Amino acid sequence: MKRRTRPTTTTRRRLLQALGMGAVAAPWVPWLPSAADGGPSPRRLLVVHFAHGVAQDRWRPSGPDRGSIGEAPWSPGESLVGLAGFRDRLVQVEGLANTVGRAQVGDVHNVALGTLLTATALAADQGAGGHYLPGGPSLDQRVGEQLVAAAGSDAPPYTALQFGVRTQGFALAAADRGVPLRADDDPGAVYRRLFGELALDPDARAALQAARADAREHARRRLDALGAGLGAEDRRALERHATALDALEARVAQAHVPPSTCVLPLEPTAVDHPSHPDDLDVPTLVDATQDLVVASLACDLTRVATVQWGSSGNDGLRHAWQGIDADYHSVAHLANGDDPVAHGQLAASNRWYVERFAALLAALDAVDEGDGTLLDHTTCVLLSGLSVVHDMGALPVVVVGGGIAGDRAVTYDDASITGLWLALAQHVGAMGLESFGDPDHDHGPLTGLW
Repeated sequence: MKRRTRPTTTTRRRLLQALGMGAVAAPWVPWLPSAADGGPSPRRLLVVHFAHGVAQDRWRPSGPDRGSIGEAPWSPGESLVGLAGFRDRLVQVEGLANTVGRAQVGDVHNVALGTLLTATALAADQGAGGHYLPGGPSLDQRVGEQLVAAAGSDAPPYTALQFGVRTQGFALAAADRGVPLRADDDPGAVYRRLFGELALDPDARAALQAARADAREHARRRLDALGAGLGAEDRRALERHATALDALEARVAQAHVPPSTCVLPLEPTAVDHPSHPDDLDVPTLVDATQDLVVASLACDLTRVATVQWGSSGNDGLRHAWQGIDADYHSVAHLANGDDPVAHGQLAASNRWYVERFAALLAALDAVDEGDGTLLDHTTCVLLSGLSVVHDMGALPVVVVGGGIAGDRAVTYDDASITGLWLALAQHVGAMGLESFGDPDHDHGPLTGLW
């Protein structure tokens, strides 16, 4: 990865004054340091989800301590050997369950994904195919809010970002009860949204900012006009919208100066119908999405992100790029039983996802940052919301990076995954998150992880 010599650290205000730019005219100044360059590197959280669980005998740690409650040295199963290069920064976590999802009756695909990061029962299960409303905000949103608040004037532009490949409308993240946050499956659209402005010349950038300011002012005038003839309750709702608009304007007006680690990604290779791609295009989309994830973290656009590989539903995806013609969802149902062919196919698919996760970790590790690398400052989680034959117990979970003590397998006795979410939140610095999700399933952060 290309590196540039770091300029002398300066403040955001002095930098913009020296360039003769106002904050609105200069939302991005690539290659120049933010205040974070002169202090500790920010801590981050990345959650990566793959669908339909694992061939459990190939996933679980091997060795004499396999399945024992407590901690043991990590001895990877066949599916996880692709992560051996990160052994000293890896913890495999066994014995966790989505206890909230397991207690809810409904479409298992909806419930498993819709409750996993919210730790709250669905507000509404509207039928198969990702048609559900979440019961509360997801972990990425809660952690992101705290990290943004703690960063003050050096806060990233986005509280959290959601990336996806062929998610088919299934939402892992949620802004609040009833408000799903669906990932954008089109890497080209994500690239333009997150990085397109960086490629503009100063005049075009200033024109874009002026157009945004005009739009915000028009929206404010419309809110004022609407409020004149409304009752008290409706006026309060409009006032909340106006407050949110003011907050947005303040965020936009505060120029974000990327750190010196920021390197723009290449524009993704175009794929036909990226939201409903051909099976053979899936690897291209996965690689493009991972490039965007690394660049978003390296450029400090966000400090929290989620990645969804697949929909979690019965959507007909085949791992054709691996020579597997059978439907991936059906394979998952037939594996872990008396169908050795399906079992081997699921294990091969698991290995592929692990290898892509390893490639993502390697890309993070290639970015030098402060006293380490981007991976050293990013706690990365790989998991599936289902385990064996669509069960929500014994979930497959691996945690890598973020300064954790690795080379360990930690096994719990059917503990709620809410405890992992709280432990992760505290590890990355969201110390104010003392409870999360449904209180009946919140028993505090897991101990013994870090």
